Amino acid sequence: MNLILKNARVVSMSSGADGYQPSSPQDIVIEDGKIVSISCSNHEAHASEVEQPSTDNSADYITYDCKNKLVTPGLIDCHTHLVFAGNRANEFEQRLNGVSYTDIAKQGGGILATVTATRAAQESELVEMALPRLDGLLRSGVTSIEVKSGYGLTLEDELKMLRAAKALENHRRIKITTTLLAAHAVPPEYKEKPDSYIDLVCQEIIPKAAEQGLADAVDVFCESIGFNLEQTERVFAAAKAHGLAIKGHTEQLSNMGGSALAAKYGALSVDHVEYLDETGVKALAESGTVTTLLPGAFYFLKETQ
Repeated sequence: MNLILKNARVVSMSSGADGYQPSSPQDIVIEDGKIVSISCSNHEAHASEVEQPSTDNSADYITYDCKNKLVTPGLIDCHTHLVFAGNRANEFEQRLNGVSYTDIAKQGGGILATVTATRAAQESELVEMALPRLDGLLRSGVTSIEVKSGYGLTLEDELKMLRAAKALENHRRIKITTTLLAAHAVPPEYKEKPDSYIDLVCQEIIPKAAEQGLADAVDVFCESIGFNLEQTERVFAAAKAHGLAIKGHTEQLSNMGGSALAAKYGALSVDHVEYLDETGVKALAESGTVTTLLPGAFYFLKETQ
């Protein structure tokens, strides 16, 4: 599709004396999905008078008047838990009263509270519940998102979540990548045998997700209330063996060295990292692993580190 965006304001990466500022009205010519020219708007000019590339299909343009609004690239939300059932409003009240996230999790709340509700939901229900959340992102200018599983914690329920995430593309104009986060928490039925649950993740859940093309990457919550370094490394190795990329929930509540381990395995990203130390920073810098900061989670959990 070829477009002319008239009277659009843009912010370029060329800073002037005043820093990065929205421009005066510009005309943006887009051909086959690529910007080919940006020029000052002539408010008296008609679409046919805007400079167009001299190509075979240069006459086939759709023109929009942006009315001096800002035009930006589509935003990317690279860390979402968009698909889930239930809510934890009562936990928000607890946190306002000073109860820590770790203590809530030890009481059976937190992730496991959402697991119970998500397991009980049908795949179609998960899609229906996720759409209003997705619409909020779309209204904010998001065009690409990553969606994690992690509230099923069984083979069937993790795959159900991933299928629901992929199905969102059938309902909205959005690009979705999916991440298998089966190692998000130890499920209740494995409370006394977390290593056995990691066996399930590595030997059944990861292979099935890869075989069915449901996941682009594998994530692990490496934390005192999640999984230790040895368990995390087992998951990373299994992901690599099945051709899946690696991500990590690391150093959110304590410094366990998960970020450095993720860097060793060439992870795409490590996320949260409030407790990251200099050793972890150096490892990430050397590996090229992206560090994703999540201030929303930090403030919502009333953290202080």
